[in-house]
Amino acid sequence: MKGFYVDNQKDGTVRYRMTYVEPLTDKTKRVSVTFPTDTVRNRNKAQEILKLRITALIAPKSKDILLVDILSEYIEKMSETWRKGTLLRNKATLNRITRQFPSDTILNNITPRIWESTLEDMSHGSPTTFNEYVTRVKAFLRWCYANDYLKENYLDKIKKKPTKDIEKDVRYLEPEQAEKLLSALQIIPRWNQIAHFMLLTGMRCGEVLALNDSDIDTYIRVTKTYNPLSEEIGPPKTPKSKRDVVITSETAAVIKEIRKYNVWLKETYGIKTDLFFFDTDGKYMSYYAFNDQLKEVSKRVLGFKVTTHMLRHTHASILLASGIPIDVISRRLGHETIAVTQRVYLHIIEKLKKRDADILQNVKVL
Repeated sequence: MKGFYVDNQKDGTVRYRMTYVEPLTDKTKRVSVTFPTDTVRNRNKAQEILKLRITALIAPKSKDILLVDILSEYIEKMSETWRKGTLLRNKATLNRITRQFPSDTILNNITPRIWESTLEDMSHGSPTTFNEYVTRVKAFLRWCYANDYLKENYLDKIKKKPTKDIEKDVRYLEPEQAEKLLSALQIIPRWNQIAHFMLLTGMRCGEVLALNDSDIDTYIRVTKTYNPLSEEIGPPKTPKSKRDVVITSETAAVIKEIRKYNVWLKETYGIKTDLFFFDTDGKYMSYYAFNDQLKEVSKRVLGFKVTTHMLRHTHASILLASGIPIDVISRRLGHETIAVTQRVYLHIIEKLKKRDADILQNVKVL
């Protein structure tokens, strides 16, 4: 066979060699394998081994790698830098996405069009959800390309959806809708209490579930958050998320009722805990059970699904409508900067400006 050589060694063994041209450099290289003796059977076996080695060496690294395999490597690598909460969230999202494909899907066979249509189906018409999926997928594909697993850098072909209509992305409840929702949630006192507390404080759900009773006195001290994926307590979302939330008279009354209910729960179930919100077993409340109940009840009584974050948006919208300065609202919500608050609630601010303009039209100075 051309390019196949047999070398007898001094120790009596035989080395079989095969040459090949390295495609990137056009240089001739060789691979070899050693056998105890030179036989026809060993020569045939050596040729098979060497052919496989050459194929592996000259084939593009990214040629037939499976999506599930490279995703596992990506998550393992990113676990060195991602925070635990981020790791669990991104891992869950990416695994959800890859489950849309057959287990033997080859990474390089997925076109930008396939990525977009898959994420479109998963997002059920929500631009925000679609864009969140795109962000996760692009980060993954960017890493694949940087590590030579992706043959083509087609990231620019995967487009996010425009979100010019911010009001659809950042929804909030009108006061009468909030009251109707709270009334319907009274069937389960604990869900009603959590929703009411969030509406009055603007706190994130994880921050609320992580609260200890000792965190609440003159202020509500926000120093931690509960991660439902890892079921662990960790630091808040950003450094500015650590804050003292002022307790209004309305909030103080709700806190008093919650503490009264907590005493009853502890006496009834023999619970010992310092948690402010706890289940009948004394452990953390289930974020997912609360969110599911919130969506189910709101769909029934309001005609649309309410999420935990909409309760936070509702709190912010009420403060803005009441004329509270934007910097005060920003600190209360734990935003990193005032610019974040202005960007998130731009649609509310613009709506209030229009309302003010309409009022001023009817004012006579002289």
